[in-house]
Amino acid sequence: YQRRVHGDILSVYFFSNIYLKTMKNFISASAASKLKARFVDCRWSLQDASFGMAAFKAGHLPFATFADVETDLSGPMTPTSGRHPLPDISVFSQWLRVKGLSPELPVVVYDDMGGGCSGRLWWMLRCLGFQEVRVLEGGSALR
Repeated sequence: YQRRVHGDILSVYFFSNIYLKTMKNFISASAASKLKARFVDCRWSLQDASFGMAAFKAGHLPFATFADVETDLSGPMTPTSGRHPLPDISVFSQWLRVKGLSPELPVVVYDDMGGGCSGRLWWMLRCLGFQEVRVLEGGSALR
């Protein structure tokens, strides 16, 4: 995905949300339940970096795994990188392997921000060639 990245994370956020809405890449809970998909919880809070994991531990969709925006979906911050630079592709690829995510399997991502955080993972996966990636309509409210 590094070759396709233009600009900073703000442009990634806006691009992913615009693309998500215009290309209908959301999936309903009923449709998602029929897939043999991997679910990824992307809940996060700018005010509290520990919120996502705490929310995941308090309850999540069955068989979901957790993606931490700060550590899994971002690389180290530098003076010129912005707050949440994209992670190194080799580090992110290793994370995908550990989580059991591969382009051959459908992936459903969700958060509690209407796709604000899950859209980031959706975009990153699409850039790596994942074709069956969807954002869950209603997000974590469905658990």
